[in-house]
Amino acid sequence: MKYFTTAILAFGLLLTLAMGCGSSSEMADATACACEKGKAGEAVWCTAHRVGYFEKQQVACEGCLAEKTGGPACATCAAKKSG
Repeated sequence: MKYFTTAILAFGLLLTLAMGCGSSSEMADATACACEKGKAGEAVWCTAHRVGYFEKQQVACEGCLAEKTGGPACATCAAKKSG
């Protein structure tokens, strides 16, 4: 039974790798730089560089970017301003 379970797990891993799931290229696409889109005028947050863009202007805080695009007020920056 012990070897059967190990064989099933190994088979599943090989099948996953053969299908391309979890490949490094997919992960790279998910964290790709979005700065060019932001500089072109799109409201985006670049996870790779931890900076956002709104109307071609750089925004240092992800919460502030969300606020500018219609989201809730940035609680972090509001607390800094009041303190």
